[in-house]
Amino acid sequence: MCGEREWGGAGGERAAGCGEKKPGSPYRVHPKSFWYYVRCALFLRPRAANLELHGKPTRQKGEVQMPIETGSFRSIFGTLPTPVAVITAVDGEGNQRGLTTNTVTALSMEPPMLLVCLDESSTTLPAILDSRFFVVNFLADSGAGISQTFAGKADDKFAGLTQRPAARAGGAPVLADDVVAHAECEVHSTLRAGDHTIVIGTVRDGAVHDRAPLMYHRRQYFRWSPPELAAIGD
Repeated sequence: MCGEREWGGAGGERAAGCGEKKPGSPYRVHPKSFWYYVRCALFLRPRAANLELHGKPTRQKGEVQMPIETGSFRSIFGTLPTPVAVITAVDGEGNQRGLTTNTVTALSMEPPMLLVCLDESSTTLPAILDSRFFVVNFLADSGAGISQTFAGKADDKFAGLTQRPAARAGGAPVLADDVVAHAECEVHSTLRAGDHTIVIGTVRDGAVHDRAPLMYHRRQYFRWSPPELAAIGD
């Protein structure tokens, strides 16, 4: 209230509540007082700074920011060479299911876990969610045709392939002759994100083979040659 005394900085005490009151503020502030400069530093400057970023207005509350275009999004990730995998599973009626993907990554060492992102519209995803098991088949360099087959909608994608049922992944197919490695997984958890479901799997078993992996880059398949890449690195 006006008439109360408060510390006014270099000028000693001065009457509080008799100075200018900032609109919307419960405080009356005396220009050039100690507390005036404190309030400026704590409130006025940060608020002003929030209005500009490199000379441009920042996104205001309630403003909708559009996502990147699909073509640009694909181009970004198309610049990154990736291994190619076929995810396999068996549905509740005993039918073998599978699809091609390059969205597989290691997640944890203890316990050993990986994750894979699967399209919500795929027929393989329901089989995985129902059986709770799946196999990640990392294709060898001879598997470009297999990759294309499992990327499509063929009725019998497994025709003519050498396979065996995974002992620790509910009998999901292991493409033994066409992989550099495989991982037998049990579903740990899932998370829906956009038009995909992220499936996190605990790795129960697996194996590696002395073959070169199939790689995918800018919508083309190629063979990864470790000696050549090592020479480039040198």
